[in-house]
Amino acid sequence: MKKIALLPLLFVLLCAACAPVDVVEPTQPPLSRGQTAVPTTSIQSTATLIPANTPTSQPTATATVEPTPTATFVPTATPIPPNDLFPGMVFLQDGVYLRVDNDGELQTVFEHPDAFVLSFAPDGRYLAYTERESGDVYLRNLTLGTDTKILAGPVPAVQIESWWTVEPEWALLSFSPTFDYVNAFFGGGLPLLLGLDNQELVELVPDPDPSRQLGTSPAVSPAGGQIAFDMQGEGYLYRFEEGLRPFNPANYGLALVGNTQQSLRNPVFSPNGRFLAWHIKDYQLWEGYEPDQWEFGVAVFDLQTGTAVTIPNIIFSASDHGYVPAMRWLDDETLIAYGIIFETGDPETSGPDAWQYRTALLHWPTGEFSFIAGTQLVQLLGGDTYLTIRELPRDANAAYMRAEILIENLAEDTVSIVDTIRLSGPIIKSPDGRTVLIGDQLFDVETRTLRPLNLPAGLELVTWTAVN
Repeated sequence: MKKIALLPLLFVLLCAACAPVDVVEPTQPPLSRGQTAVPTTSIQSTATLIPANTPTSQPTATATVEPTPTATFVPTATPIPPNDLFPGMVFLQDGVYLRVDNDGELQTVFEHPDAFVLSFAPDGRYLAYTERESGDVYLRNLTLGTDTKILAGPVPAVQIESWWTVEPEWALLSFSPTFDYVNAFFGGGLPLLLGLDNQELVELVPDPDPSRQLGTSPAVSPAGGQIAFDMQGEGYLYRFEEGLRPFNPANYGLALVGNTQQSLRNPVFSPNGRFLAWHIKDYQLWEGYEPDQWEFGVAVFDLQTGTAVTIPNIIFSASDHGYVPAMRWLDDETLIAYGIIFETGDPETSGPDAWQYRTALLHWPTGEFSFIAGTQLVQLLGGDTYLTIRELPRDANAAYMRAEILIENLAEDTVSIVDTIRLSGPIIKSPDGRTVLIGDQLFDVETRTLRPLNLPAGLELVTWTAVN
């Protein structure tokens, strides 16, 4: 059987929320604050699976700052058609951030010309930003209109993109302590937990080594209580009630067969929080598998039973563009695999005849694939019907990428083209999932219709939060 590799694409974060489940990690002593963050050798364990019911203490706070009152909301008149104003939409105009309230009125939520906004919390309560002159990182409470300095600048690099946890009192940041990214493979930064209510900062990795930073984007469980991440390929699982422990695939029954380093990448939790998928190498993924420095397989770990399922003859390639591709969950049994590469000729030959690129749904318990016509799956519309995007070849002189909006029924093997649009900016979904912004078009999930979003010049929709 031919191997299948996956083309690197950008990480897509999970936003689904389901009821939490009780999970049991195979026995591995938690790391204390005094231990080294990243072991210098692989951690092995032959212990049997038993519940870990001895919680470790939370690390102490590294910074606490009292809030400082700032400006309150001010209604702002902007000529936007009422039908294009949905509660929670956040617009940017001339450096001012405006949000639509529950009455359909625009409110000024942030006006700071010398600040760079990092991210808005999905629940609409907070935003994080950096002050350009000082480099200080602040947290804005949008309900109270107060600012709190959480990191003193200048900060070389800090991220909070899409890493807001399900727990309403915590957010996850990536903080880079130095400008040296020579040893930061694919990612960079050290993970920090930020207490939103008390501004407590918790270092997830005790005694961090700046030369070993986050390899890929962390994953927060949609069901809450857990965070998974890798430090240059060494996997870790952090639980709010237990603290930090290394994530060792050997504890889940996988045999170590290689030593190419950087064994785990790109963790993603299933919606119910029970299953954790990793890009993985150096472990026996199928009979005859040989680890390769630039190829990763995929394994799904059941955190409740302590078992793992690997997908035979499928690899993720990191060699094409220098980073490992991402995957995401559609439901608790289905992973979306982007840019699957089928070898059609000599693998050493470049050009369009050497490879074919596809996107598929992976039913991981059986290893079955369902291929889609689009290059990106946007939304499940119900049953076996999906909203997808198929990017079109870009003209050399074109300012924007163009794409077809497709509705696909996998059971009936049918594809219908809704429209061809200009693809610019990120795909933004409403908190209730009923409306999707694709380019400058709004797609109504219920009616499956597309219409333009009519915004005046100079106004940009940047995100879509809940409104409290």
